Amino acid sequence: MSTRRAFVITVPHSTCPIKKSPTHPCDTAAILGANALLAFLPASRTYVRVGETPRDDIDLNRVQSRATPFRKSIRNLVRRLKLAYDEVVILDSHSYPKKLERWQGRQLYLMDLDPIQAWVKRMAMQLATDHKDGDVVLCPAEDTIADILLEFREAGHKGVVIEWCEKLTTDQIMQYAQIIAEFVQRRL
Repeated sequence: MSTRRAFVITVPHSTCPIKKSPTHPCDTAAILGANALLAFLPASRTYVRVGETPRDDIDLNRVQSRATPFRKSIRNLVRRLKLAYDEVVILDSHSYPKKLERWQGRQLYLMDLDPIQAWVKRMAMQLATDHKDGDVVLCPAEDTIADILLEFREAGHKGVVIEWCEKLTTDQIMQYAQIIAEFVQRRL
C-alpha cells in the first residue's frame, strides 16, 4: 500500500515593502518556485500559503511569528490534512539574490535541520544528477532561521527549505521543480 501524501508549499517572504529596503526585503524567485512546484504536484493534494507581511515588518520564518495569521493558517491546514493523509510534506520556498557573496555561482540550495534527513540527501543527489546544468548544494539550516521547518519537524512532519537563486530563468526553475515534485511524490 502506498503512502498518501499531501503537500504544503509555504512562501513566507514573497511580499515586498512599498519603500525600498537596504536589506533583502523579499524573495522574488520564491513565488516562481512555488508556482512551478504547484504545476507538477497533484492539485487536489497540494496547498500554497503565501505570506502577506514584508520581512522588514516581521520575518514569518522566525519563532516570533508563530502567532501571526500566516503561521496559524499553516498549522490549521496541516492539522486538517493529517486527518485525511498519511503524511504531510512541507516545502518551504525561499530565494536569494544572485549577488549574495557566500552563495555566488550556486543555483539551488536545499536546507534541512541538522541532522539532515536521508530523503533530503537523496533528493539533492537526484537534482544534481537529473538537472543538466544543476548546481545544487545541500546544507543544514539553523533552526532560528528556519522556524516553519522546525515547527513541523517537531510535530513529526517531513519538510525541506528550498532556496532558489534569483538569477535562475523560468525554464531552470521549472526543471528543478519538476525533479523535486517527482521525487517527493514517489521516493520519500
